[in-house]
Amino acid sequence: MTSTPARQGKVVPLHADHHARDALKEVEHYLDRCKLSTNTIAAYRRQATAYVDWVSQDGTEHQDAFTDVIGAEAAVTAWRRVLCATEPAPPR
Repeated sequence: MTSTPARQGKVVPLHADHHARDALKEVEHYLDRCKLSTNTIAAYRRQATAYVDWVSQDGTEHQDAFTDVIGAEAAVTAWRRVLCATEPAPPR
């Protein structure tokens, strides 16, 4: 059994001083290096920007969204619930 080689890249630290816009900048940098379709990259950028905007507007409830993993997971879960409640389901 062969092991998969470790991926090289910058890990975004989750520190209190690491703000949402800094994280968005890192996502942009990462997407610029990805070999994905133009539509996929545009969708990822749109989703990341929408999340950062939502966290910024609803910041009092999710102050730890960029502080630790648990806070990040809670914020993403809350954001997903908002999306499911407000957006129509995609056609199947």
